[in-house]
This record gives sequence, structure tokens and C-alpha cells, in this order.
Amino acid sequence: MTDGPQAALAAIESLERDGSPAGYHHLPAARAGLLQRLGHPANALEAYLAALALTSNTEHLTSNTEQEFLTRRVMSARQQAGTR
Repeated sequence: MTDGPQAALAAIESLERDGSPAGYHHLPAARAGLLQRLGHPANALEAYLAALALTSNTEHLTSNTEQEFLTRRVMSARQQAGTR
């Protein structure tokens, strides 16, 4: 991320367009973190929710710690976005 969060976000969006790695919860979680840094809390919330939904995917084993982290990030993004 030496080129900044906008460049990193562009790289992630390029990966998403290519369809890989589909179903991998770390990709939308990283996207969400970058969106928060860039001041887009509503979009970050959407991405965190997508990441959290993927943690229930049995193809990728996810720890409770990861789910708890993402849940906290969802709550933070909701607060920043002014939504419930």
C-alpha cells in the first residue's frame, strides 16, 4: 500500500472484477478498511457485511475471532455512516 489507499482499492477492485479469489472473505474486508480510510463509511459497511457473510462459507474455515473482528468493524462502520 505504498501508493496509498486509493491505489490499493483499485488493485482490490481489479481482483474482484477478475472473479478471484471468489468467496474469500479477506478481500471484501480489506476493501472495507480502505473505504473507511477514504471516508466512505456506507460503502465500507456494505463491504464489511459482505465479508461477514462469507465467514459462514464452509469452503473457507473462519475463526470466531475473525467473525468477532468483522462484527466490530460492521458496528463501527454503521456508527460512522449514521445507520443502525
